[in-house]
Amino acid sequence: MLLFVPVPDGLPPYAWHYFAIFVGVIVGLIFEPLPGAVIGITGVVVIALCSQWLLFDPAQLADPKFKAGRRLI
Repeated sequence: MLLFVPVPDGLPPYAWHYFAIFVGVIVGLIFEPLPGAVIGITGVVVIALCSQWLLFDPAQLADPKFKAGRRLI
């Protein structure tokens, strides 16, 4: 649900999406619809799969010299 809330002023949209996933994992750990390990692994997998769009500014990704793989290590 937090992904659909407008982005606060001064915060880049990609950072807001990363924060929304983090809050989702925390809420999942509080309410425990699944075991905690499953929720944690799911959060890590989502971040890993979407890391290109959640961890970097679109301007960085557009730069031909930018190597996302090197920045993640």
